[in-house]
Amino acid sequence: MPIFSLWRVDKILQIVTDIEPRLASWNKKTDPAQIRLQTYLDNLMARISPLPQSERRLFLHLDVDVQQPVRLLRHYDLENYLTPLFGSTVLDPSRFAFVSAKKYVGGGSRLLLGVASSATDINTVKGWEHFSFTAQGSVQTKQWKENLRTAIAATHPKRPNEGAVEIQISLRCSPQRNWVTLWKPIGDCMGPILGEVNPQKPFTPNDDRIVSLGLHLNVDATIGHKVDIGMWWRSAKPDQVRA
Repeated sequence: MPIFSLWRVDKILQIVTDIEPRLASWNKKTDPAQIRLQTYLDNLMARISPLPQSERRLFLHLDVDVQQPVRLLRHYDLENYLTPLFGSTVLDPSRFAFVSAKKYVGGGSRLLLGVASSATDINTVKGWEHFSFTAQGSVQTKQWKENLRTAIAATHPKRPNEGAVEIQISLRCSPQRNWVTLWKPIGDCMGPILGEVNPQKPFTPNDDRIVSLGLHLNVDATIGHKVDIGMWWRSAKPDQVRA
C-alpha cells in the first residue's frame, strides 16, 4: 500500500475577504458566465500576487458561502471552485502542496494563502474510510477512469450516510505533471463512494455532497507516468456545515 504524506496549514500569509467565488466554465469567452469568471480571477490574482518567495510548499484554502442551505448538497461542487485558480495565467500549481475548500451558509466567502507543513497521519484519526490505488497510463483516456472506478467499486467501500461528506485526497506524481489536471478525473470516479446521479452513467458522482475537500500533493521524481491515489472519506460533522 502506498504511503502518503498529508499537509496542513502552517502559517497564514494572506486572507482575502469580500470575494464571490465562481465555478469553472467551459463556455466560449464571450459567454456571460465565462466573463464573470475571468473578471473574478483577474481581481483575485491582483490581490494575492506575487506569491511568497520561498522554497517551502504553499497552501490555499477557499471558504465558499453558498448563502442558501439548499445549495450545500446540490450543485456548487468545491473542486469546480478550486480548479480555475490554477494555470498558466493564474497560480502556479507546482508551488502548492495543499489545496482545500469548504462550503457553508452565512458569513461571506474568503481565501487563505500561506505555508504548508506535514500533517498528522490521517489513518490514526478515527472515523475515516480509506482507499488507495496506483493508476497507470494516460489520464486523458476513458480506460484510466474506468480502471480507477472499478478498483474503488471492487473494495465495496462503506458509503457515508446520506448528506454532507468530507473528503481528503492525496496524490503522488512526477514533478513534471500538473496535478490539478488529476482532480476532476479522480472525482468523476467516486460514484461507488458518493452514489451517482445517473446509474447508467458511471462518471456522474454525487460530489455535490462534499462540503469539505482537501487535496494533498506528494512529489516523486521516480514514479514516471504512474499516479498513486489515496482517498479518505467520512460523514461531515455538524460543525463542518455552518448552516
